[in-house]
Amino acid sequence: MMLRSRRTLASYLTDLLAGGRISFTRDEAIAELEVTSRGFLAAAKRLQKKGQLLNPRHGFYVVVPPQYLVRGAPPPQWYIDDLMEHEGHPYYVGLLKAAEIHGASHQAVMQFQIVTDKRMPKIRAGRSILSFFYRKEIGALSGAIVDHKTDTGRFKLSSPELTGLDLLRYMHVTGTIDSIATVLSDLGAKMKAHELQKLAPADPSKRSSKTRT
Repeated sequence: MMLRSRRTLASYLTDLLAGGRISFTRDEAIAELEVTSRGFLAAAKRLQKKGQLLNPRHGFYVVVPPQYLVRGAPPPQWYIDDLMEHEGHPYYVGLLKAAEIHGASHQAVMQFQIVTDKRMPKIRAGRSILSFFYRKEIGALSGAIVDHKTDTGRFKLSSPELTGLDLLRYMHVTGTIDSIATVLSDLGAKMKAHELQKLAPADPSKRSSKTRT
């Protein structure tokens, strides 16, 4: 009788990539591989040292595809939706990063900016920095948050109208009034007056503060 060989974590990562997935949780891997938590963590540590695996949050892992080994991580938009589902909090990609995605930024945005109702520290993932900004009333903004497709799925993105308002709301991190005005002029063609009116009640003048790092 032949014994079935046990799958390795490395082969598990290969299978995930083949299936179009880029991230997984520790519990998922332990159940799939039928290993102990200690065994999984040891294997994960080895792959992290090789740059093939990233652990941006406790219990959450991101596979680093071969083409992104030099950068140290795949693009954050590939796994941000899974990460925030793991955290159990609503979110949207916003501010200058959203403006860039909407085609309203004249230069590359250095940080991947996320708005959520949980205070979270920055995450350095390879060459990328994920910055989180606190906003309590995200539930009231559902109509202004859209799905944006990626190579591995989708993520939540602020609409042009919400993006424009947030640039002013978080002015302490989005730049000078002149630089913001330049971005707003580009966003203007995509904004709709009635959508701005809908957002007004959900956008109090009191500025939200960024998460502590």
